[in-house]
Amino acid sequence: GAAVVVVELSADSSDELHPAPTPTSATPAMTPARMRLDRRRERMVTSTSDRDPEQPQLYESASVSEPKDRRGDSVRRRDPAATVRRILDVAVTRFDSDGPDGIVVTRIAAEAGVSGGAIYHHFSGRSGLIAAARAEQFRRTTDRDVAEILQAVRTAESFRDFEEFNRLLVRRNRAPERMTARQQRVAALAAATDDVETALELREAQRTLTDGLVTAIDEARQQGWFDPGVDARAWAVLVQGLFLGAVLADLDDRLDDDRWIELVERVQALAIRPSTGDAAGP
Repeated sequence: GAAVVVVELSADSSDELHPAPTPTSATPAMTPARMRLDRRRERMVTSTSDRDPEQPQLYESASVSEPKDRRGDSVRRRDPAATVRRILDVAVTRFDSDGPDGIVVTRIAAEAGVSGGAIYHHFSGRSGLIAAARAEQFRRTTDRDVAEILQAVRTAESFRDFEEFNRLLVRRNRAPERMTARQQRVAALAAATDDVETALELREAQRTLTDGLVTAIDEARQQGWFDPGVDARAWAVLVQGLFLGAVLADLDDRLDDDRWIELVERVQALAIRPSTGDAAGP
């Protein structure tokens, strides 16, 4: 069941007709948090341009000091994106250790050095912060995975190196620490079924993960290590389904891990194979 959810998040026929623009440094991804920040900036500009020149300005008077946050920084000069990032860093740490119960607005605000009102402004309250923390936790795990896979493809000197790395990934997926990451992803996907904002955030993170895997597959194909007849995106989703589907194996204490690993390796061998003459490597 979990594997099917991943496929549904990453495969959308409408995307083929209307592909989403690829985020760049000049065009940041429009997540709900980003849209809230943009709306806030618009309000700030509007409020500045519409001010009545006859009315005294609150922070321009020498008799009124500009408000400070808990760290003594100017509230007006603070970068909203930096505030969101600091709140998220604290929230993810709490979420990692205590789950949703660890998301207490007053505690998060104190540790992030902001007011409780800032959290309600950027995340619409505790439920919004939980959704954002869950999505960020998901994103950080998958970003690390993609970076490691890309590095392995780019540093492998032969098909044998690449093949060994893939075998290592399969075996490592059954390690206890990967079980935790797997369960977190499943919990995030389950939460997304009842929360629109979480679903949008996870959809973006899932697409980024699949895009990264497609890049790795295309680079491996250029090296002659991947079957040119296999669609890269379809394979990326299939592999994610196999790895995430291991959450079912976690519940079955009668499953032989070695047999599971052997089966996954046989599936991988359908597409990960050398071009003629490269099996032995240089």
